[in-house]
Amino acid sequence: MTGVVNTDFGGRYLDFNNDEALTEYQGLIKSVFEQFDTAQQSASPVSAIADVIYKAATDDLQQLRYIAGLDSKSLIEKRAKEDYKSFIGYIEGLYTSGV
Repeated sequence: MTGVVNTDFGGRYLDFNNDEALTEYQGLIKSVFEQFDTAQQSASPVSAIADVIYKAATDDLQQLRYIAGLDSKSLIEKRAKEDYKSFIGYIEGLYTSGV
Protein backbone atom coordinates (compact mmCIF):
# COMPACT_ATOMS: atom_id res chain seq x y z
CA MET A 1 0.00 0.00 0.00
CA THR A 2 1.27 3.40 -0.85
CA GLY A 3 0.01 6.74 0.32
CA VAL A 4 0.29 10.01 -1.55
CA VAL A 5 3.40 10.23 -3.70
CA ASN A 6 4.98 13.54 -4.70
CA THR A 7 4.65 13.37 -8.47
CA ASP A 8 3.29 15.71 -11.10
CA PHE A 9 0.62 13.21 -12.16
CA GLY A 10 -2.18 15.68 -11.48
CA GLY A 11 -0.48 18.38 -13.47
CA ARG A 12 0.32 16.29 -16.52
CA TYR A 13 -2.25 13.52 -16.68
CA LEU A 14 -5.34 14.42 -14.71
CA ASP A 15 -7.98 15.67 -17.10
CA PHE A 16 -10.97 16.75 -15.05
CA ASN A 17 -14.17 18.08 -16.53
CA ASN A 18 -16.55 19.78 -14.12
CA ASP A 19 -19.97 20.89 -15.27
CA GLU A 20 -20.66 23.68 -12.77
CA ALA A 21 -24.33 23.58 -13.76
CA LEU A 22 -24.52 20.36 -11.72
CA THR A 23 -24.67 22.35 -8.51
CA GLU A 24 -25.45 19.32 -6.33
CA TYR A 25 -21.91 18.02 -6.86
CA GLN A 26 -19.93 21.22 -6.39
CA GLY A 27 -19.51 20.90 -2.61
CA LEU A 28 -18.15 17.38 -2.94
CA ILE A 29 -15.84 18.32 -5.80
CA LYS A 30 -14.45 21.24 -3.81
CA SER A 31 -13.95 19.05 -0.75
CA VAL A 32 -12.16 16.31 -2.69
CA PHE A 33 -9.75 18.75 -4.34
CA GLU A 34 -9.05 20.47 -1.01
CA GLN A 35 -8.23 17.08 0.52
CA PHE A 36 -5.93 16.25 -2.40
CA ASP A 37 -4.11 19.57 -1.89
CA THR A 38 -3.74 18.88 1.84
CA ALA A 39 -2.50 15.33 1.24
CA GLN A 40 0.02 16.50 -1.34
CA GLN A 41 1.73 18.69 1.27
CA SER A 42 2.87 15.59 3.19
CA ALA A 43 3.43 13.35 0.18
CA SER A 44 6.26 10.84 0.15
CA PRO A 45 9.11 11.41 -2.27
CA VAL A 46 9.21 9.11 -5.28
CA SER A 47 12.57 7.74 -4.09
CA ALA A 48 11.02 6.44 -0.85
CA ILE A 49 8.42 4.49 -2.81
CA ALA A 50 11.07 3.22 -5.23
CA ASP A 51 13.11 1.93 -2.28
CA VAL A 52 10.15 -0.11 -1.01
CA ILE A 53 9.48 -1.49 -4.49
CA TYR A 54 13.13 -2.49 -4.84
CA LYS A 55 13.06 -4.18 -1.45
CA ALA A 56 9.90 -6.08 -2.38
CA ALA A 57 11.45 -7.25 -5.64
CA THR A 58 14.76 -8.34 -4.17
CA ASP A 59 14.13 -9.70 -0.67
CA ASP A 60 13.57 -13.39 -0.06
CA LEU A 61 10.46 -12.90 2.05
CA GLN A 62 7.20 -14.55 1.14
CA GLN A 63 5.49 -11.22 1.76
CA LEU A 64 2.59 -10.04 -0.37
CA ARG A 65 2.09 -6.50 0.94
CA TYR A 66 4.55 -3.72 1.66
CA ILE A 67 3.83 -0.34 3.16
CA ALA A 68 5.31 2.67 1.44
CA GLY A 69 5.06 6.19 2.81
CA LEU A 70 4.48 7.64 6.25
CA ASP A 71 0.86 8.52 5.51
CA SER A 72 0.00 4.95 4.58
CA LYS A 73 1.73 3.65 7.71
CA SER A 74 -0.37 5.89 9.92
CA LEU A 75 -3.53 4.97 8.01
CA ILE A 76 -2.87 1.26 8.46
CA GLU A 77 -2.22 1.78 12.16
CA LYS A 78 -5.50 3.67 12.45
CA ARG A 79 -7.35 0.88 10.67
CA ALA A 80 -5.90 -1.71 13.07
CA LYS A 81 -7.21 0.25 16.07
CA GLU A 82 -10.73 0.91 14.79
CA ASP A 83 -13.68 -1.21 13.76
CA TYR A 84 -14.55 -1.24 10.07
CA LYS A 85 -17.53 1.11 10.31
CA SER A 86 -15.60 3.76 12.23
CA PHE A 87 -12.66 3.57 9.85
CA ILE A 88 -14.84 3.88 6.76
CA GLY A 89 -16.61 6.81 8.40
CA TYR A 90 -13.22 8.46 8.90
CA ILE A 91 -12.26 7.94 5.23
CA GLU A 92 -15.61 9.25 4.02
CA GLY A 93 -15.23 12.26 6.31
CA LEU A 94 -11.93 13.17 4.68
CA TYR A 95 -13.72 13.82 1.41
CA THR A 96 -17.15 14.92 2.51
CA SER A 97 -16.54 17.31 5.39
CA GLY A 98 -18.27 20.57 4.68
CA VAL A 99 -20.46 19.06 1.97
